[in-house]
Amino acid sequence: MDDTPAWVAADPEWAAALHVLDGRVLRRKDVRQWVDFDRRTIEFPTLLEAAGPWSHGERLLVQVAADLFNGSGETRLNELLQTLDDENLALVLEAIRLRRRW
Repeated sequence: MDDTPAWVAADPEWAAALHVLDGRVLRRKDVRQWVDFDRRTIEFPTLLEAAGPWSHGERLLVQVAADLFNGSGETRLNELLQTLDDENLALVLEAIRLRRRW
């Protein structure tokens, strides 16, 4: 997204979380409304609550972003493998690479 501050790329937690949140599936959900660059926070508790009625895969992507950001998503690897399609699993794997700085 073009409104992302430059400092995000240098912060692995931010880069990884935003990589997932900016993916095709969650972009349609307007999840950037829970991102506050000025305060340098993502309101994951509120976002996870809002994601309650979304599809299992959409909720799982939000959980992954939360885990990569601050460990609050409680994502299970088996659930990722059984739920996400190839496109979204690849998105998660790339986010993990960003988080680990590989």
